[in-house]
Amino acid sequence: MPTSSRSYSTQGKLIYPKLKVPLISQKETSDFPLKISNRLRIILIEEGTGIIRLKSIHAGILAPMLVLVRENEHVAIENAVRLKAWSLYFHPDAINSDFTLSNIYDPEYVFSNTARQDRYILKPLLSEDPHSRIIPVDHITSKNIQRLMETISDVLFRQPDKMWPCTVRASLIQLLFLACSISENDHPQPAIMPPIPDSKENDRERTITEKVILHLYLNYPERISVEELARLYSTNRTSLAAYFKNQMNMTVLTYLTKLRMEIAASLLHNTYLGINEIMLKVGFQDPTHFGRIFKKHFDSTPVEYRKKYVKMLY
Repeated sequence: MPTSSRSYSTQGKLIYPKLKVPLISQKETSDFPLKISNRLRIILIEEGTGIIRLKSIHAGILAPMLVLVRENEHVAIENAVRLKAWSLYFHPDAINSDFTLSNIYDPEYVFSNTARQDRYILKPLLSEDPHSRIIPVDHITSKNIQRLMETISDVLFRQPDKMWPCTVRASLIQLLFLACSISENDHPQPAIMPPIPDSKENDRERTITEKVILHLYLNYPERISVEELARLYSTNRTSLAAYFKNQMNMTVLTYLTKLRMEIAASLLHNTYLGINEIMLKVGFQDPTHFGRIFKKHFDSTPVEYRKKYVKMLY
C-alpha cells in the first residue's frame, strides 16, 4: 500500500468552520495505512494475534499492546486474527504550534520554556529504536488509553461546544503523558522476530525459515514438532533443521522455547492471569518443567518475577 494521501485532520463545523485540527482518532482493522508522511501515530492493539511489522522488525502481537509510529515509517499487521485496535493520528503542532516534524527531533533546537516542557511528552515517539516503541501494556492501562481515544474521536465528531478544541488537546496531552509514563517503566520487551540474513544464495533456506518463524508465532501455544513443520513446508526433518540453524544460529525448538518464555514474562508483568494459566497459554503442561525453564531464562521463578513487577498492576 502506498503512502496515504488523506489529510488526517478534522475540519471545524458550525462553531469554528475555518478551523482544521491536525488530529483524528479511529477504530482500525489490519489493513490500516502502511505509511503516512505527515502524522505521528499511536496504535493501541486491544485484542487479537498476529505479527506487527515496524520498520525492519517483526514482533508477535500480545494484546494489549501500544505501538508508537513516527511519520514516514512503514507499519503493518500480518496474519491478524480477531484484531481490535484504535489509532490516533496527529501532527505535533496539535500539542504546541511551535512544533514541526523537523524541530521536534532536533536536540539543539531552542524552544521556549513551555514548548520544551510540551516536547517532553513526545519523548517516546522521538526514539529512533523501533523496539522501544512496541510496548506491552496491562489491561487497566489499555482501557484508559482506549477511553481517551474514544473521547477524542467523539469530541472531534460532535464538536459539542466552544471548548471542543481545548477538550481534544487536553485529552491528547493526557494520552501522551500516559504513553510517556509507560515507556519509562521497566517492562519486558515484546517477542521480536530476529531479522533473517539476506542471502540470495540461500533463497530456499530463507523462505522456509521465515515460514517456520511465522508458524511459531501464530501457534506457540500448541504442540509443535520439527517433523510436523517439515511436512507442512514440503521438506524433510534434517533439511529443515539445517536451514533454520544456518539462518538463525539456533535450533527450531530453542527458538520456540525462547519465544514462549518472552511471552510468559510479558503475561506475568502485564496481566492478572494465574501462573498455571499462563503456563498453559504458552504451551507448557507441567508446572515444574515450566518453572525450571523460566528460571533458566530469567534467573528467577515465575512467582519471583511477578513480584518484581506487581506494583505495575495497581
